[in-house]
Amino acid sequence: HTGGDGMSYIDLHAHVLPGVDDGAETLEASLIMLRMASEHGTKALAVTPHGAGVTKTQYLGKFECLKAAAARESLPVKLFFGMEMMADGTLFDRLQSGDVQPLGESRFLLVEFDPLDLPEWCAAATEHIRKYGYVPLIAHPERYVILQNEPWRAELWTERGAVLQVTRSGIFGAFGRRAAETARVLLERDLAFCVASDGHGTVYRRPILEDVNAWLAEHFGAAYAERMLHENPRRILSGEAGKERIA
Repeated sequence: HTGGDGMSYIDLHAHVLPGVDDGAETLEASLIMLRMASEHGTKALAVTPHGAGVTKTQYLGKFECLKAAAARESLPVKLFFGMEMMADGTLFDRLQSGDVQPLGESRFLLVEFDPLDLPEWCAAATEHIRKYGYVPLIAHPERYVILQNEPWRAELWTERGAVLQVTRSGIFGAFGRRAAETARVLLERDLAFCVASDGHGTVYRRPILEDVNAWLAEHFGAAYAERMLHENPRRILSGEAGKERIA
């Protein structure tokens, strides 16, 4: 199945690993979320549980179980392993020990900040991640107060080698009017590299991109929507994107 306009989507942020964070609670819920994603046109999806307090190895076994269960159900969604890392002091230790998981085989590390983090901390964390050879893919930037107040700061992040991943739920107002406005500003100024679902469940924050594809196409054109939901995510997973940012 493809989206309404024939495009297949690549979702680089979804909490579908069962029983590990605030996403899917059970394997059954995980499979329902994956089926929902597939039925709405998603063909590839990065499984990105929160990394706090759990090692990469602990997650990897669970990911393989999910992949096997999805295959048994014949779900036509290709799964990639990743983790969403909070950019706090523990991240630096984990970078040093290698206990982080970028998206698939790429060098893109999905990272989130605390909504109230200061610009100086965000800049320092970005540089530190890059020092270890990763490209920071900043999750839901529209939710950060510093960007809500001063969206131009996003340019400083991209100049430092980070890329921004706006989320469907932010665009559609799940985190308030200011987050929705900030998401739109980032998209208008071409500061976002991709859009993801950040799916957490089957009712609220769903793992679908078909509706946001329609919204992006309406506001910015079909080619822009394809770049945000297919082409740039594909370039991340294939290793085509990011070389210039790592060099």
